[in-house]
Amino acid sequence: MQRTVSEIISEFLERKSVKHAFGIVGAGNTYLFDAITERDFTQIVCVHHEQAATMAMQTYYRLSGQVAVALVTTGGGSANAVTGVISAWMDSMAGLVISGNENS
Repeated sequence: MQRTVSEIISEFLERKSVKHAFGIVGAGNTYLFDAITERDFTQIVCVHHEQAATMAMQTYYRLSGQVAVALVTTGGGSANAVTGVISAWMDSMAGLVISGNENS
């Protein structure tokens, strides 16, 4: 049985004991949200903006010392996450940002 990339990513998150992801659903990452939810290991906290997802990701690391994930969609969603990525980099906050995939 062939696995999808979304399933492989969700398995990776479980193997790495990533317990929380912050994100907003968009057309480019719907399958990823489904795959993570089906595994029932990593809890997804839905936010209202991609920048909020990356800020939550780094705050989670700052408070717990554990890596979290920001799930963003394609195009403008990825661009919205850049501020939080730069902030995490400048403050040496660990995290993983996963963007959806465009079919073009």
